[in-house]
Amino acid sequence: MSRLTFTSLVLAGLLLASGWATAAVPVLPAPLADRLRQIQQMAYERPDEALQAVRSESVDEPYRPWLRYVEARVQLQRGQLAAARALYPVEAVSDDALALHIRALVARREGQSERMGALVEQAWAVVEPLCPSPLPEASESLANCPAGLLVELASLGQISALAQGQLATARRRSDLAMTWAQARRQPDLQAHVLLDRAEFHLQQDERSAAEAALNEALALPNLGVTWRIWTLNFQAAVAARYDQRGRQGELLEQALATAQASRLERTAALLQGNLADFHVHMGRPLVARQLAEQALPVLRRFADPAEATVRHNLALALIDSRAFDAARVQLARLQEIPVVERPDERAQGLRELSEAWARVGQYKEALALYHAERKLTSAAQAQARELALEEVRQRLGSAQKEAELTLAQREADVTRQTLANQDTLRQVAVAAGVLLALGLGLGGLFWVRARAAFRKLRRNQRLLKALSERDALTGLANRRQFHQVMAARGQEPLEGSLVIIDIDHFKRINDGHGHAAGDAVIQAIAQRLSDAVRDGDMVVRWGGEEYLIYAPTLKGPHAKQWVTRLLPSLCSTPVALPGGELLDVTCSMGFVTLPIPPLGVNLPWERALNWADLALYAAKNRGRRRALGIVGLHVNDEVSLAQVESDFEGAASAARLSLVQVLGTPADLAAPPLVPAY
Repeated sequence: MSRLTFTSLVLAGLLLASGWATAAVPVLPAPLADRLRQIQQMAYERPDEALQAVRSESVDEPYRPWLRYVEARVQLQRGQLAAARALYPVEAVSDDALALHIRALVARREGQSERMGALVEQAWAVVEPLCPSPLPEASESLANCPAGLLVELASLGQISALAQGQLATARRRSDLAMTWAQARRQPDLQAHVLLDRAEFHLQQDERSAAEAALNEALALPNLGVTWRIWTLNFQAAVAARYDQRGRQGELLEQALATAQASRLERTAALLQGNLADFHVHMGRPLVARQLAEQALPVLRRFADPAEATVRHNLALALIDSRAFDAARVQLARLQEIPVVERPDERAQGLRELSEAWARVGQYKEALALYHAERKLTSAAQAQARELALEEVRQRLGSAQKEAELTLAQREADVTRQTLANQDTLRQVAVAAGVLLALGLGLGGLFWVRARAAFRKLRRNQRLLKALSERDALTGLANRRQFHQVMAARGQEPLEGSLVIIDIDHFKRINDGHGHAAGDAVIQAIAQRLSDAVRDGDMVVRWGGEEYLIYAPTLKGPHAKQWVTRLLPSLCSTPVALPGGELLDVTCSMGFVTLPIPPLGVNLPWERALNWADLALYAAKNRGRRRALGIVGLHVNDEVSLAQVESDFEGAASAARLSLVQVLGTPADLAAPPLVPAY
């Protein structure tokens, strides 16, 4: 993830709406509703004071469930998940929307996204009937809708809906929440919905729609200061995503000044953490370090989940300022904090750290993080592929069941007709021939249709196999097919060349031009690779923006000659984006040819692939848009091989490893050589 603290970390729990009621709890009197709302709003900045206030509140018996609910919300703001869970034990079976909401919030903080989604669905089923659309004409009916709870359930539900691709469901619930927020005439509720809408549009890479929702929130009359601050923070996050760093800094400074003027200590600390991220990316590590160190004690005191993000930004600042020991201390502390992140967010964090270590020449740590990031990215991509395959399996399973039902129905029809025929034969022997012909005709019809259904099933099974072996975006082979090819070799030594290709600065393409542009670049490079390889070579989409070529007959000096022709051909022509814009794209490569001369060292394919990966990383570290190949290995014992793997650059410097560099463009050819060619 971008190492920013987004609004989603703090939105839930800032307010309660008037008209509190669920199917299990009576409507609160206005004065009591106001007091409890003030306590809950207090909880974000002064949670201990809020806890004392809610426990000292005296209410009549029918309203005690609301006290328990507010106390649980306060405990969540204090970071006391166990205390919140104890107020609503999981074992309790309830259709009370308040209990379900608290348990959903606990599940979210614990990273149990599927459980959170299930609990939100249960709570939504209780609340939605109380908040119909269109609005009821009777004014007394308006009091029955818990608008604040509706908005928060819609917000949590959007997280699950987006993860499952249920965009229509997320938007429908957002529209219902906005209808009731407007009916209550509460600008803070409306701002909550608008920020959720901005997040929805941002997930779809709809920048203009996201910015419009945020501007609409800021224009709301009587908008509370807290929501104004978080709207500015969200605008800064959008600016950072689209590389408008100057605007990001201005918005964060404005939000921080507002928070400090309002004496919102915790909010100010979060914004200082975001400003630390800004200054890290602007190349001002000392300023970033100062801001992060100011924010951390406050966040630790509040047990705020954003501590991990700010500590990450502090580690980046320390690395860039070459305070390596202090950076390692921060990273060690970061490992002790339980963090709930999506795999793509965690992978981006590892990538940022890897690039930071590489910038300051600490290649061993950079390489370790690079491999950790690649492993995590590969796992996330494998999970995404498995979800897609499961969808195909379900579709094919339905086709198979349909075929089985068709066969069973035909068999039942034939059975019934046969019994009828037998009865008729007993009664009218003269009609036996006619009935027999009818029976044979039905049997023939059954046979023809059964064969058609079976052929359809076989086609679907072949489709499933093809889909499982081909990449859906490019049509290239995928990892699974490559693994099958390698498995088919058995123990036979691997010969030929392995080449790994990575598109340079691909994240900038996605961030600056959108994911549709990123897909177009991936497809264009895939086509150019397919056109460049020879018969018998295998081109694999290895994952994300990476490709793998296995050329079994490409050996010796021919590998360098082939890569010398291949690298410029990939980048010679700009890629046409969906909007017509032409984009220059470059690539980096790492390659190894087996057996490796002069000792004829053979490596298992998994290890050979890792060595090509090491060469790719070294090529990127040396400036990108180039290829780096392993053309000589002067050791052949296991200890020495392991030493080469642990310190690739050092092995090349010590002449245990011979590398050759191929530069990608004519401009590169004028640059001084970075690696000796052997």
